[in-house]
Amino acid sequence: MVFRTPVIAIDGPAAAGKTTVSKAISDKLGIGYVESGRTYRLVAYHAIREHVPLTDEHALTALCHRMLSSSPIALYQTDAATARALRSPSVTRAVSVVAKLPGIRTAITDLTRKIVEHIGPAIVEGRDIGTAVFPNATTKIFLSATAEVRAKRRNRQEPDRGYAEILADINRRDELDRDRQHSPMTPAPDATQIDTTGLTVDEVISKVEAQCRLALTEKVT
Repeated sequence: MVFRTPVIAIDGPAAAGKTTVSKAISDKLGIGYVESGRTYRLVAYHAIREHVPLTDEHALTALCHRMLSSSPIALYQTDAATARALRSPSVTRAVSVVAKLPGIRTAITDLTRKIVEHIGPAIVEGRDIGTAVFPNATTKIFLSATAEVRAKRRNRQEPDRGYAEILADINRRDELDRDRQHSPMTPAPDATQIDTTGLTVDEVISKVEAQCRLALTEKVT
């Protein structure tokens, strides 16, 4: 599927800096921001609330389709309390299971595309945006960092959780994301890869902004 709307795809593993960088670039360029992972978290969140077994692929996929059939754009917008709940440890553990299911990935890929069609030019953040969701994105960025550094970053955001627990979660999620059969997490062949391990947030934002401005300028000309 070919999209004429400019899309900047920013992919990478957990705590590589995707959200911070994506939001900053969205503000700097004055374009939309879409976090595909939020929708996977919403499905996981509702599965937990409705006691849908994470081992029941059919029930989880049916739940996802029920959620998306009502108002997919409104679904993506959540209140502050729900937004906090989406980052809870229980949802973080469950989302890895939910996100590997082909039926759910297909449904959320369609939703993400509809959102971008609705809001126009956008930064889209995820793990397979440049490979599966928007393979013809205007530009593609893949952010990475060592698991240890990412665990330290997440620990600063979530001081109530221990570093060892967070590191174990990150390693588990990395393995699941890389090894899933449907749309595994991997850099697109034409993505610019940036290792953020030894960089400050401002340095990463500067590198990504330069790449995005260049790509958007080339598209216009």
